[in-house]
Amino acid sequence: MKKLFTLFLLIVLGSNISSAQAPVAKFTASKDTICAGDTVTFTNTSTGTVDSILWTLGGGSHPDSSIDANPKVPFAAAGYYHVILKVSNTNGSDTVGLTIKVGGGPIPVLPKNPKSCGGSTVILTVPASGKFYTWSPDSLVFPTTGDTVYIRPVMSNIYMVTGSDSLGCTTTGTDSVIYVSLPGWIETTISVTEDTLISPYPTGNQWYYEANPLIDSTRQLLVLDSHSIQFICAHGLVVNIEGCLDSSDFWTLCPEGINRVSSINDAVKLFPNPFYNDLTISINSLAQDVADWNLQLTDLLGQTIYTQSSLNYNNYLSLGDLASGIYFITITNKTDRAVFKAIKQ
Repeated sequence: MKKLFTLFLLIVLGSNISSAQAPVAKFTASKDTICAGDTVTFTNTSTGTVDSILWTLGGGSHPDSSIDANPKVPFAAAGYYHVILKVSNTNGSDTVGLTIKVGGGPIPVLPKNPKSCGGSTVILTVPASGKFYTWSPDSLVFPTTGDTVYIRPVMSNIYMVTGSDSLGCTTTGTDSVIYVSLPGWIETTISVTEDTLISPYPTGNQWYYEANPLIDSTRQLLVLDSHSIQFICAHGLVVNIEGCLDSSDFWTLCPEGINRVSSINDAVKLFPNPFYNDLTISINSLAQDVADWNLQLTDLLGQTIYTQSSLNYNNYLSLGDLASGIYFITITNKTDRAVFKAIKQ
């Protein structure tokens, strides 16, 4: 009898000793590497008596904690999230953690509705963030991969860029390029009477004289006085068509008897025009005394941007920092003067 009592006592004491221990935290995850927006299921596999459960989900979800035994957690953004499980009973608690790697990223942002003015090149670029980018329609962009592509559209179109990371997670952005049809050189459609120039456009006009905007001259008609009529070749017109600038010099509108081209005009070539970064001003090798020639670069407001004296037969201007738009290059020597239009893309 004494031996049986002793055995019973040992069993009871052993049971009490076992139940007096804290639980051991354990869990499994359905996957530990996912793409942004995917869901992970966590399964509690802790041992021992568990009175309470608390999951801390690393900020990867909303809410970022849970008391469910087996929560299903969506991770919205790319990053590394350390998930911790804490299990407790009256005798203590235990924790265990696991890092979830989430790939992907924000949707690539393209320029907002960029315009192609008369088929001008449009640059589409997205912030480079270690992604591999592909573009579509691939027949309309060059190159078809990378964070920057070039487009010369002939119509408005929607373009898509897809970025993928090392985990194979993808994000996609789209935007439309607006094609604005321009009539070409405006002088082909400008009407001229005895003392009046008539733009083909009722609005959006700005008339210029020697690269300077004429005050209060945004109307469709420009009336010339007796003095300015003899300088009609120096006038110009810029028209804003749906946010695109189209322009004209009036070499074809010179009245009879006025010298329509100068020796400087014959000798000077600008290329490429339109240009992106660098502009070359080439002077014919038959021209003499080019060291006495001077150059002035001005914008549409007539503000001087750059000057150069003592030109060479080949002059290179680095203009990558200029904003896109229309500029004027005035070249003078001791006896002559000519104004050239340069378009920055």
